[in-house]
Amino acid sequence: MNSAEMKLEIFRKLDSLDNAKIKDFYGLVLNFVNGQKAIEEWDILTEEQRQGIIDAEEQIKQGKGIAHSEIVDKYKKKLMNA
Repeated sequence: MNSAEMKLEIFRKLDSLDNAKIKDFYGLVLNFVNGQKAIEEWDILTEEQRQGIIDAEEQIKQGKGIAHSEIVDKYKKKLMNA
């Protein structure tokens, strides 16, 4: 099956879906496309940047993360006192 035939088949299947399934399909396609971009972005990071991300994920898994709301509150207070 060539690419034109695949596109036509996808369109036919998509055209037969109800609204809820169309929304699901749309989400899947966006996740796939964005996932591909994320992989490409990972590939252009330096080894040091990659290791920093991996280390941060490990710290979060170990419960060493700081909640977003805590960070926001901290810097709001700093800005208010500046």
